[in-house]
Amino acid sequence: MTVAEPFTVFTSKVVPLPAENVDTDQIVPARYLKVTDKAGLAEALFRDWRFGEDGSLREPRFVLDRPLDIAFITLHGTFGEDGRLQQILDQGRSRLKPETVKVLEDKLALIDRAIVDAQEALARDPASVYLNDHLAETRLRKLELLRRAAALAASAS
Repeated sequence: MTVAEPFTVFTSKVVPLPAENVDTDQIVPARYLKVTDKAGLAEALFRDWRFGEDGSLREPRFVLDRPLDIAFITLHGTFGEDGRLQQILDQGRSRLKPETVKVLEDKLALIDRAIVDAQEALARDPASVYLNDHLAETRLRKLELLRRAAALAASAS
């Protein structure tokens, strides 16, 4: 038996995907999962987002169909983690001081407004790397704030 070299560093470009709650059937539709090997799966990737019913590429072009040197896609959603954390925060809200709740609500509202602004700007300029990065970073800020707030609410007595 041979031992593989340890995995130390992986460098790649990232492509932001400004979408939330992307389920696996959107990533690769189930009708393409009846294969016994990987051949042809690249064409199935986000198939219904990329191609019209007639098989032609949709306009504006999906991020994977643009000429980019890419390897990964980052989803701007959190696969439900933000909703779960918000629920924990809501359940523990009564255990927090009103001043703390006010600060959290104000910060979350500010972040939500920044997310909407970035989404609207991206609708006008979907190829903007800056806007895609800004949206991803803002969503991560919200997620981190929710994580901290949920932990605070869960630990409050």
